[in-house]
Amino acid sequence: MFGMGKGLGRRRGNRIHGGRHGRGRRAPVNLNGAIPGNQYIVKFNPDKKTIEMGIYAGSIISVQKNEFDDPNIIVAVGESRYIIPRKTAEQILIK
Repeated sequence: MFGMGKGLGRRRGNRIHGGRHGRGRRAPVNLNGAIPGNQYIVKFNPDKKTIEMGIYAGSIISVQKNEFDDPNIIVAVGESRYIIPRKTAEQILIK
């Protein structure tokens, strides 16, 4: 029909179903996959110790050092620097 261009989906009543919804969104990844020098927003953190350090949901962190053969990751929260074990970093989701 007219008005049903590519990717718009099917019309049911007043709503359009299918189509382009959800494109461009990135799923949060864990802190192990972070690139050094970039800033990230913490989406989820179940670890109480790192929450007390200031790494809680909504906080902005920057990764200082993340070498895959190193057992730790160094992150900055504000003016503070912290060393986080990889096992803990796997649980922290970032965007």
